[in-house]
Amino acid sequence: KQSKKYSPFIFLFLLLLPFVWYEITLIVSITALGASSNFFIQGKQKTAINLHRVAAYWISLGKGTLYIIGTPIRTIGGEHYIRQQERFWSVLDDLVKGQEGVGEIIKEGQKTFHTIVNTQENEQVQSPTLAVNIEHIRNNIFFIQNHFGLAQAQFTALIEDRSFPFFIPPIRTMGQKANTQLGKLRNDTIVVDNLLSLYQKIAGFKEKKTY
Repeated sequence: KQSKKYSPFIFLFLLLLPFVWYEITLIVSITALGASSNFFIQGKQKTAINLHRVAAYWISLGKGTLYIIGTPIRTIGGEHYIRQQERFWSVLDDLVKGQEGVGEIIKEGQKTFHTIVNTQENEQVQSPTLAVNIEHIRNNIFFIQNHFGLAQAQFTALIEDRSFPFFIPPIRTMGQKANTQLGKLRNDTIVVDNLLSLYQKIAGFKEKKTY
C-alpha cells in the first residue's frame, strides 16, 4: 500500500529529474565560464584554464540534456523555447572557444617575449621563430574575434527577446553588462592585432629596415 501511495511522487520526480539536471548544467556552465574569465583577467592562468575545461565539459552536458528534454517539449508546442535555448548554448559554446583562443594567445605571447629577451645583440631581431610566434598570435586573435562576434550577436538577440533566463530583470541586467564587456574585449583584440601588424612592418620582418 505504501509503495502504491508514493509511486506518483516517484514518477513525478523521475519526470522532472532531466529538467532539474538541465538547470544544474546551465548554472554550473555559466558560473565556471564567468570564473574562468575573471581568473584570466587576474593573470591566474592555470586556474583559469582548469575552469575553462570545467565550463567546456558542462556545456557539452547541457547541450546533450537539452537534446533529451527537447523532444517532449516540442510535442507540446515548445519549439520556440527550445530554439531559444539552443541559441543560448551556442553563445556559451562560442564564448568557451573564444576563451580557448585567449589561452593560446597567452602561451604564444610568453614564447614571443622570451624570444625577444633572449635575442643576442648580434642576432637579427626578425628571427623566423619570432615571426612565426607573432603570426600565430594574430591567427588566434582572428579566431577570438570570430567566436566572440558570433556570441555577441546572438547574446544581444536573446536579451532583446527576453528569452530564458533573461526575462528575469537581475539576470537581464547582468547579461547586458556582460555583453558590453564582450564588445570592449573585441575592440581590444582589434587594437592588439593592429599593433602586431605595425610591429611586423617596423621590425623588418619582410624587408630590411634601418633607423
